[in-house]
Amino acid sequence: MIETYVVHVTRACNADCKYCYERDSDRTIKYSTEEIENYCSTLLDNRTSNEFNIEFIGGEPMLAVENMIAAYNLIEEKAPHEVVNYFITTNGIYLPDKALEFIQSDKRVKWAVSIDGNQFANSLRVDKFGKNLLDRSLASFKKLKEAGIQDEQISVHLVTHPYNVYLLENSISFLYEQGFRHIGVGVIEKTMEIGKEFSDRFIQEFSKVSKKIHNNELPDAHIDLLSHIKPRQDRRFYIRDKNGKLLGESYGRSGDDITNSNEFDPVEGRSNLTDFIPILKEIVYYRHVEGIYD
Repeated sequence: MIETYVVHVTRACNADCKYCYERDSDRTIKYSTEEIENYCSTLLDNRTSNEFNIEFIGGEPMLAVENMIAAYNLIEEKAPHEVVNYFITTNGIYLPDKALEFIQSDKRVKWAVSIDGNQFANSLRVDKFGKNLLDRSLASFKKLKEAGIQDEQISVHLVTHPYNVYLLENSISFLYEQGFRHIGVGVIEKTMEIGKEFSDRFIQEFSKVSKKIHNNELPDAHIDLLSHIKPRQDRRFYIRDKNGKLLGESYGRSGDDITNSNEFDPVEGRSNLTDFIPILKEIVYYRHVEGIYD
């Protein structure tokens, strides 16, 4: 697991979400660029890993884009090539041009927006006037897509709670239909109680999601809850030829896979790869020339 270090670039927020776990904190505090840089310097001096993620949060980090960029520049100067990803966790209702340019400047910068689903599922995510955030959050998403930001840089996180858990399958389908491909699923923290009724409904709803995935109704969706259940080291990567035939996989359990059908001599301690050299060359060609692998 790669460590993630959180940087609060501001405590100010332009929303008033009813289940926010920081609801009782002072939401007017703003930090100077110097304070953020000093914090990041201290963080880097005391980190325990040379490979890590940075997550910019608030409040609402889009209200402090200058602080994000200053932190990014300092980290890149002091720890070049050590950050795997920079995440911006945002409510999405404000996307200034500076932030868009920042996201465009480095593919490691990821925009992670919080949307709980359709208008009903998202009803506790509101602004200072009690208005639902959904339309503005989706507008920012579309602005990113129109600017050419790829799916790999965009994710959406939905929170389930007692008032919207019955819409979980609908919420995932809704977000997929809007164009999101990386979907995170969370559960309410601190501000509401959940019990057996919630848990039972969560399982029922997720069984519907599982059925949709099985029926290939969400063909290119990446749902983090499913990824987290599967051990990281057990993820499979498949290599196919231009006709779609499976040539190899990273895990080696397919009957047609070269890593499964290859013969190993336990006495000589070597594999008989003679028959597979042409296939191996083909794999290398498609991986590096055609880019046909996933």
